[in-house]
Amino acid sequence: AASHRLTQALLCAAGAAGPPGAPNPSAAEDAARRAAEEALFGACGPFVEDLYALGRAEADEGFDQGAESLRAALGAEEVDTEGEAAPAIPPPAPEAVEALARMARASSPRAQLDHLVAACRAAGDETQRRVGRPVGADDIVPALATALAAAGARRAPSRLALLADLAPHALKGVGGYALA
Repeated sequence: AASHRLTQALLCAAGAAGPPGAPNPSAAEDAARRAAEEALFGACGPFVEDLYALGRAEADEGFDQGAESLRAALGAEEVDTEGEAAPAIPPPAPEAVEALARMARASSPRAQLDHLVAACRAAGDETQRRVGRPVGADDIVPALATALAAAGARRAPSRLALLADLAPHALKGVGGYALA
C-alpha cells in the first residue's frame, strides 16, 4: 500500500494532471500522465520495482521457485497411453517468450503492458492451435506461466502489481485481462 501511494505521489509531482482514475481526463491530461509515467519509470524504474518487491517478497520468491521448477521440467518427457514419448509440459510459444523478454526491457509501463498483452495472445493462439478448440483463461494461464519461466522472468508478482498501479487506465479491456 505504501509503495502504491508513493508511486501515485511521484506521478502527480512529475506533472500528471489530476489524480489517477479521475473521471474523463482530457487528452492533454492523459498525455501529461503518459509523459509523467514514462519520466518516472525512466528515472526511478529500478528503485520503484525494488520498492514494490519489498512488499511482495514472499510472492516473488514463490513465483521464482515455481519458475525454476518449470524450467527444469520443460525438457522432460512422459510416455502417453499409446507408448509414444511426449513432452511432460508443452513447450512455450516462442512468440510469448520473446514478448515477455521485451517486456523486461521496455522503457515504460505502457510498453510493458503492450508486451504482456502480446504474450497472452501468443500463448492463447499456441494453446488453441495445440488443443484444436477455442481456449479461455484456464487454458492460457499454464501456457503463460511456462513462457514466463522460459523467458527467465523474475519477480513477476511485484512487476505486475507495479504495472497495475502505473497504468490504472489499462485495468479495463485487454490490458486488465492480461494483468488478471
